[in-house]
Amino acid sequence: MVELRLVADAAARGPARYVPVAPADAPAIDAAAATLGATSTAGWSTVEHRTLDGVVALGQALGADAVEVAIEPADDATDAALAACRARRIRTIRQLRRALPVPPEPDAIVPGSTPTEVTLRSFCPGTDDEADWLRVNARAFAWHPEQGFVDADDLAGMLRAPWFDAEGFVVATRAGDLVGFCWTKVHGGGTTAMGEIYAIGVDPDAQGIGLGRRLVLAGLDHLDSLGVSTAMLWVEADNTAALHLYDALGFVPHHDKRYYLRPVAS
Repeated sequence: MVELRLVADAAARGPARYVPVAPADAPAIDAAAATLGATSTAGWSTVEHRTLDGVVALGQALGADAVEVAIEPADDATDAALAACRARRIRTIRQLRRALPVPPEPDAIVPGSTPTEVTLRSFCPGTDDEADWLRVNARAFAWHPEQGFVDADDLAGMLRAPWFDAEGFVVATRAGDLVGFCWTKVHGGGTTAMGEIYAIGVDPDAQGIGLGRRLVLAGLDHLDSLGVSTAMLWVEADNTAALHLYDALGFVPHHDKRYYLRPVAS
């Protein structure tokens, strides 16, 4: 799968990073992505190179600084193919998977906190949970290029999505304050259903007490209760702390999604 986006400012994060694409221009970008995605990067040749060049030309006409190319799955051969198109890798996210259920384990008691001090419950749409979640999400993902920029409109859209399940949106509270969350979703159905830890975050003031682990386990238990046999999640490939946690919880790498930047200037 290939995704293409026009970059307004390569140093920016969030919506400000990208050039808004008018409806008249979107079909050309979508068609180029489909053409590039139809062939493995190992087989890219003149056709694919010219296709990407066409998107670069469109980006230049629209005032973009660069074209962002996201490819899934991707590996070192993909890096080489994109380098031949004068694009460099700028980001890697890794999909991890594990089988369900997870064997039960006791809550860890960490100095300064006990399991009873933090309560886990389901998210309640239409309440203060919405503003509280936006606050914690922004703080937990202040460093992230996308997740930290989720706003009230984005949240409202996700709460209306067909996949939304309040029971699978676990929040942690301490002294009445929301301090963490684990949001799950299910892809597909039946024997091919795949559970996902869609977003997991802990407020910086509540980190270091084992809450992230507890939230992930709660999310996995919920997915197991739905009859899902496999869970997955995405993590930044350079997020060492998160990778250590997921490794300890039995997740293993499945594949990468890599992002590349091709400047519009020659």
